[in-house]
Amino acid sequence: MDLLHKKGWIERQDDPADRRAYLIHVTPSAKELIEQTIPIEVQYNDELLQGVTDEQLAVLDQIMNQIKHNLDNMKLQ
Repeated sequence: MDLLHKKGWIERQDDPADRRAYLIHVTPSAKELIEQTIPIEVQYNDELLQGVTDEQLAVLDQIMNQIKHNLDNMKLQ
């Protein structure tokens, strides 16, 4: 958070409901940077998933959800 603040990408504001906390807001310059990087992310993901079918992605999603469920259950024990 300190680095994001130092770079001017977030602003911290005291939380009026909790003196121990801050409210974090994204600055206009950070929003602009995000908008610039979206096409790069889309291209990267397209290249990364080249040759992977929708059915394979659905199976991967099911597997990852099951692993998350198992991890959550492990935390409770």
